[in-house]
This record gives sequence, structure tokens and C-alpha cells, in this order.
Amino acid sequence: MGRLENGSGFDATEVGTLTALRARYLKLFKLGNNVAELLLFRIAKAGPPSVRSLRRPLDDMLSFE
Repeated sequence: MGRLENGSGFDATEVGTLTALRARYLKLFKLGNNVAELLLFRIAKAGPPSVRSLRRPLDDMLSFE
């Protein structure tokens, strides 16, 4: 939450949105103040893909027994 706490790279609207989402996240997972989670992901706006990636059929990847 470091970048969110100091607003680095976010405008006021984004900070408000992310702060509200963080509150929902903490409530959903019932995390206390003494817990630090490590998440790494990228949120970005992008144009449509130039090529569609190939996908394996779901049945080839998952099995339910």
C-alpha cells in the first residue's frame, strides 16, 4: 500500500477509488493491521490485441475427481 498511502503516481480520483477497494478487500479477507500481504500485478489501459493468443481447451487443463 506504499504508493497508495503517499499518492505516488495516482490522481485524487484514483486514490479515492483504490482506497475504497482496499477497505472492501480488508473486510472480505478479515486481515488485521499486523498482516502485510504481498501482491504484484499491473493495471494498465491498452489497445485491442494485435494477435489473439491460442488457448488450450479447459478440459485439457483441469480435471475434477
